[in-house]
Amino acid sequence: MRIILIGAPGSGKSVVARTLSRSLHIPVISIGQKLRDLVEGTPSPESEAARHALETGELIPDYLAIKLFKEELAQVDPERGFLVDGLPRTIGEARMINGLFSINRVFHLRVAPSLAFQRLLRRGRVDDLPERIQRRIDIYTENITPILAFYKSMGVLVEADASSSISDAAREVMSKLQ
Repeated sequence: MRIILIGAPGSGKSVVARTLSRSLHIPVISIGQKLRDLVEGTPSPESEAARHALETGELIPDYLAIKLFKEELAQVDPERGFLVDGLPRTIGEARMINGLFSINRVFHLRVAPSLAFQRLLRRGRVDDLPERIQRRIDIYTENITPILAFYKSMGVLVEADASSSISDAAREVMSKLQ
């Protein structure tokens, strides 16, 4: 099973992905940690792009997101299945990912922007400053409509409510996998 989890920053994608990974016995592909590792590594144009994104709340360029994604994808057995956490963030990325493999399901974790903002403030990661959080939520809001339409047209989009609790969202996603 190849599953993509998309949603606003703070919707619980990473927690839901870890829960599903344990239940389904498939790995999670996430470029978030890879970006943070890139920033800490050897200086390069890519590490600077990642640093800029983390410091401003902007997105890294599509080419870099897909490059990091492909590096992670090379570490898993696509036939066994995997979960993608947090990609695509743009319609360009959605189209590029679609060209790499077929997708069984795309779960959109819906959450109110105000709740997502509060969750991220409580998370307390270094890059979770109020202005960066708001910028990430704004970018998500600007980009999500064509992504959802793309996956809906493919017949793989499933909506899940992530507003009550992240554990409830994980249970809802699991129930909708059947």
